[in-house]
Amino acid sequence: EGLIMSNIIPLNPYATASQPATQKTEQRTASPLLFHAYERPLWYEGKEGTRYGSTGRKALVRMDKGGPVCLNIVKETYKVVQNADLFQSIESGLRAALGSTAESADIVDKIAYGGRTCYRQYIFRGIEVDSPERDKIIFRVIIQNGFGGSAIKLHAGAIDMFCTNGMILGDFTSEYAKHTSGVKINRFKETVEMAADVFWKNKGTWKMLRDTVIKHDKVLEWLQEQF
Repeated sequence: EGLIMSNIIPLNPYATASQPATQKTEQRTASPLLFHAYERPLWYEGKEGTRYGSTGRKALVRMDKGGPVCLNIVKETYKVVQNADLFQSIESGLRAALGSTAESADIVDKIAYGGRTCYRQYIFRGIEVDSPERDKIIFRVIIQNGFGGSAIKLHAGAIDMFCTNGMILGDFTSEYAKHTSGVKINRFKETVEMAADVFWKNKGTWKMLRDTVIKHDKVLEWLQEQF
């Protein structure tokens, strides 16, 4: 299906692909996100059977199971950002920030609505810091890309929990971009590099918070000063 790949080897060509809710197991498989989204013009048929173009819209289509599947209908000005290109930019940033450690990432992919919305997590279980609230916090990078249904979103840092409904807990850096002609995916590379740097700089702060014992009399003294 016209899969576009660069000459840069991805961090992990295989990922843990999340299965539908009816299937509780996970399997190691080729990533379901590495499809190519094609742009196709739209036309409509008039009353007399004449076909008219220039609708101002186009279809985003992917191939699946040997046939075309429409992901969405968008404006002609909509800029498609392929998953493979976006992941390449992010992984370039990870390599720049983490060196060979970038290769240790666990990659978890989730796909919704047949590919209309795609999620990828890079989980670095070997990059961790002590947390003031729990034992450890690991470094994670989460990317969302949509084809007509959502913008490009990236979250990177000490993320405790991520849910596709938008709930995110932790201390992280975010980047957001719409699918317009001016979108620059290189900015996501820069955000990942910055987030990795912030993660390590915060390590000392988190350790201090974890090691600081707050006694009852100190809390009472502070409250009396406030009121």
